[in-house]
Parts: sequence; C-alpha cells; structure tokens
Amino acid sequence: LRLTPPSSPSDARRRLPVAADEHNRTGDNARASSLLEQARATAAPGDERATVVAHLAGIQIRPRDAVALYREALSEAETDDALQATIHLRLARLMRYTEGVERGIEHAQLAIAAAPVADAALRCRALAAYGLMHFNAGRGIPTAEMEEALSLERSLAEWPLADGPTWVFGWQLLWSADVDRARPLLHEVRSAMKARNDPEGEADALWPLGVLEWRAGNWELADHYIADTVDLFTQLGTLDPPGEFPAAMIAAHRGRIEDARARAQAAVARADAEGMYVAQSGHRWVLGFIELSLGNAAAALGYLRRSFELHNSFTLDPGQPNLGDLLEALIAVGDLDEADEVLATWEERALKLDRAWALAILARCRGLLLAARGDLDGAFASFEHALAEHARSTDPFHHARTLLALGRTQRRAKKRAAARTTLEDALTRFERLGAPLWVEQTRAELARIGGRAPSNGELTEAESRIAMLVAEGRTNREVAAALFLTVHSVETTLTRVYRKLEVRSRAELAHLLAAKS
Repeated sequence: LRLTPPSSPSDARRRLPVAADEHNRTGDNARASSLLEQARATAAPGDERATVVAHLAGIQIRPRDAVALYREALSEAETDDALQATIHLRLARLMRYTEGVERGIEHAQLAIAAAPVADAALRCRALAAYGLMHFNAGRGIPTAEMEEALSLERSLAEWPLADGPTWVFGWQLLWSADVDRARPLLHEVRSAMKARNDPEGEADALWPLGVLEWRAGNWELADHYIADTVDLFTQLGTLDPPGEFPAAMIAAHRGRIEDARARAQAAVARADAEGMYVAQSGHRWVLGFIELSLGNAAAALGYLRRSFELHNSFTLDPGQPNLGDLLEALIAVGDLDEADEVLATWEERALKLDRAWALAILARCRGLLLAARGDLDGAFASFEHALAEHARSTDPFHHARTLLALGRTQRRAKKRAAARTTLEDALTRFERLGAPLWVEQTRAELARIGGRAPSNGELTEAESRIAMLVAEGRTNREVAAALFLTVHSVETTLTRVYRKLEVRSRAELAHLLAAKS
C-alpha cells in the first residue's frame, strides 16, 4: 500500500481494506481501524464508501458498534448487489446478539434475494445465515435451503467458508444434541482451519467442540478444547463475552466455582454495557447454575429468570441449556403455576421437533412438579418417560440429574430401598463425570435415607431384593413394578449384581442363589 503511486488510486483503494483485514487478523485492531478510517474519509459517496464502512464494521469487537456501521454502509450502497447482500447477511448474524431472531430472519431473506446467482460463495453464506436464523426461531433445520447451501459450498475451492453452511450445520447439530453427527463435522472444519493456518477459524471450530464434549460427558476433553479456544481468541485480541462463555460453563460444572463466578460476572458486566443479549443470557445462566448446584434455589432463580427471558429474544429452539435449571428453581421455591406454564410451552415445541434431549429434561421437571403437587403416581410415570428419552439422546449429566430427582422423590415417598438404588446409580454417574457439587447433593440424599450403607464386596439390601426377584424368573418390568422402581434402575442395579457375584446371565444368577439357600 505504501509503494502504490499516487497515479494509481484504484489500486490503493483495493489494497487498503486488504491491508486492514490482515492487520486485524494479526490482532492489531487499532492499525486496521486507522487505515479504514483514512479510507472512509476520502472515499467517494455510494458503493465505494459503503465498501469501506462495511470493512470497518467487520472488525468491530462490539456487536452494537458493528450494527450501526453496517446500517450506515447499507444506506450508502447503491448498485452493488453483492455488497448489499453481504451487509444484509452480516446484519442477520449480528441480530442474535442484539435485536432478536425475527430481525435476523428478515435480513437473511434480504441477503438471499440480493445475492447474485453467479456468486456461489455469497449465496452459500446467505443461505447459511437464513438456516441459522430459522433454527434459532425454533423452526428446526430448513432442509432444502441447507442442502442447497452445503452442496454449493463443497463445490468451492475455499471450503469451508467462514460463517458458511458447514459451520452453521455443525451449530444446528450441536444444539439439536446430535452429537454423533456433529463431532466428525466439527473436527473436519477444525482440521481445515489448521491446514489453512487460520487461528480465528480454528477457534471458531473449537468453541462448539468444547460445548459438544461437555454435553457428551467428556468433561476433561471439553476443558482442553475450551482452554485452547480462550487462548486463541486472547492471542487474536478478540476474546469477548460470547467467546468466554464455554470457559465459565465448564468451570461451573467441574466445581471450580470461584473461577466460574468471576468469569461470568465480568462477562455479564461487559455484555450488559455492549448489548450482547446472547452473552448476557449465557453468563447469567452460569451464575444461576452455580447457585442451583450449591442448593440455593432462591438465589439461582433471579439469574435464571433473566437468562431465560433474554434467551427467548434470540432463539426459541428447545436446545437451550438454561430451561431445566429455571424449572427446577421455580419448583424448589414453590412457584408451581409459573413452572407449569413454562413447561406447557416448551413441551409443545420440543415435541414438534422431537428433541429427545429437551424432552428428557422437561419430563424430569414435569415429574418434580407433579411430586410437588402430591401426584406421586404421575411423577413416577414422568420420571420413567424422562429416562426413556435419555436412552435415545446423549447427555450423561442430565441423565444423572434425572436419577437424582427420582431418588429424592422415592425417598420422600418412603420408598427407601428404591431410593437408595436410584441414588447410588446417580452418584456413580456424577463421580464418573467429575461433578463434585452434584456428588455432594447425591451423598446428602443417601445420608437422609439411613440404614446400612452399601458395601463393596456384597449385595446391598436393594440389590438382594432385585436379585431374588430376577432369580424367581420375573422380568425387569415386573421387578420394577413390584419394587416401585424404574425399569432403567432395575437394569443398572442388575448389571452391578452380576459384577459383584461374577455371573453373566439370569440363569447363572438363579443357580448361584439357589445353591446359597
């Protein structure tokens, strides 16, 4: 740019935004802004100035500042369809951080309409923006648009595109809890970014990978991915509240309370100042989750209510992680009618999309609500339904929480043997995950039961009762009905019985017990 002679102003105009973009990629946002402000001051009105202002918008860290600049650029753009389409699709993506999903859909549709047919990459990005907004609106994955976009993108030499359909599809799969399809796709994107020497793209791929492995119960691996994400964003000078959300989330789940609280509180303050709705919601959820994990439902509720309210402004998809915590806090403090209203709305949405992960959490909360109202039969049926939904989804943490909720209800219903079996199962799962605060909650519930504690080498009372009924020839469902357990709890306990007695089948178990008697 410095060597461009004054006689070649068009070359200077072309090189200046490229230089600014490269400075921004190295983390020198100040130099990039300085170059673009110079260009802005000298650019001709119309498409030329709109192009410069759009570049300036693209390097803003605060979404609210970027939105204002993109709108200025849009007002300047006159005849360049590709430029107008680009501005609309970037506004569509920013809406989820600022003004909400419906505004995002509007801009995404305008981007598709403006994108020149010959510009396959731009059309891919516009379709991807629409796919993201459609998903966030609670309408699921728009199959036709996403298939067109993914096919177009794979035909491009620069696959995967930044903010393109592959990235969006991975995001959709992540929040649909489709772990098995999301994981290889996100790894493929990360590998491509590393090969391209694109640290920002790699960080963008690591962010959802960390959240995915958290959901899958691989918390040590999740922690590793998330730490790498924070390191890359920090080096690039682009670490913002949304980027830091997974770090606060995993710290809270792994019991690093002070770290999680400090991160979330700082992020909330910054997100509030900059109008980042999605980050405000996420970090308030973390603060509410911390209080709920510590057994402080009333303190949790203030954070969780606000998190839920903000979350609904930018997505109506039932994959949101704060929903179950809000419901449990409402039920714990006795706001049963409000919990019922929230449940009814989200049960309908989750059923419409057949989201097993969300349906499992909602069924657990329905069970807690029914138990609070004294309908124990209905509560136990809801817990059974929740465990069936857990069986067709991947989320061991919430699976363990459902068992904890069931065990508490069994204990309060004076079904001590059933409660001990269920809670032992929950305890094992929490310990395996490395969730110390939830381990403490479960051990506290077990202590309230009293009686003989489980031993390592011999069967507990609950295990003995299940073993005897199975040896008599009863099915797991019949055993569950006789002992007021879920079928899942019977299956888990029976596996533990087989291991302790070193048998491999029901026949061997019956033979062994007959010999002992």
